[in-house]
Amino acid sequence: MFTEYQPTSPASRSNDTSLFAAAKISHCAAQLRAQVLEHLRNCGAHGATPDETADALQKDILNIRPRFTELKLDMKIADSGARRKNSKGNTAKVWIAI
Repeated sequence: MFTEYQPTSPASRSNDTSLFAAAKISHCAAQLRAQVLEHLRNCGAHGATPDETADALQKDILNIRPRFTELKLDMKIADSGARRKNSKGNTAKVWIAI
């Protein structure tokens, strides 16, 4: 279960490791959200997966994937309905800026 979402703070689950990770990245989460959103805007209708975005921004996927959740909760991105394989060979949602 997610804690109550606040756009000014990173999303986290209500366990100690998740809360620690959210606190650790809180100083740069807003900047990363902005970079993710800008990347998706630049991708247009083609969109991007979290893995593709992490690669394009040269950031760790573990720092990027939660930003997608935050942007979705803030209604700034949407699932395009498309799916692409990620680096692990799994099917990943393709997101677009709205």
